[in-house]
Amino acid sequence: MKHEIVSNNEDVDVRFYLSEDPGSYVPPHWHENLEFVYVLSGSLTQSIADRKIVVEQDQFCFADSRVVHSVFTGGNRALVLQIPRRFITS
Repeated sequence: MKHEIVSNNEDVDVRFYLSEDPGSYVPPHWHENLEFVYVLSGSLTQSIADRKIVVEQDQFCFADSRVVHSVFTGGNRALVLQIPRRFITS
């Protein structure tokens, strides 16, 4: 399991980007940020604990701060928003 360090966008204090993934596996990891992924096309499978969730076009998934998760995709385009935990704890 890996701790991912999230680098925020320079103009705002969050990380927001378009992911164009031809197909990959992101091994189990965690981070301090809350993570929302909105699938524009294709699909992905998110694993959290013993649960696997298939997320298809026009759906989104969420990974809470400090929760170990992994992602498998056969290819997709998705918007990713990672919000620092301090936004909800301050």
